[in-house]
Amino acid sequence: MRSVKEAEENAERLIRKADEEAASVLADARAKAQSMQEETLRKIRAGSLDAEEKARKAGEDRLAEAKAEAGKEAEALRQLIAPRRQEAVRAVIAALV
Repeated sequence: MRSVKEAEENAERLIRKADEEAASVLADARAKAQSMQEETLRKIRAGSLDAEEKARKAGEDRLAEAKAEAGKEAEALRQLIAPRRQEAVRAVIAALV
């Protein structure tokens, strides 16, 4: 009888110890999972910020290129129009006289 009771007590201790260890492992796993999730979100946010900055910079670069190209085209039109402007002024003066 005594050995059966001792065996039962021993089994209970082992079960409690196993439960405690399982709870500890589970708590560690949850903490690690939370940490990994937070790190992943941080990386995603950082990546999003990097992508956003790259997109903004690319947009600014394209805008600067378009502005420079528009300036070149405007100058080319001014040079093209300059001789014709004098002709137009002469034509208006001739029409008025």
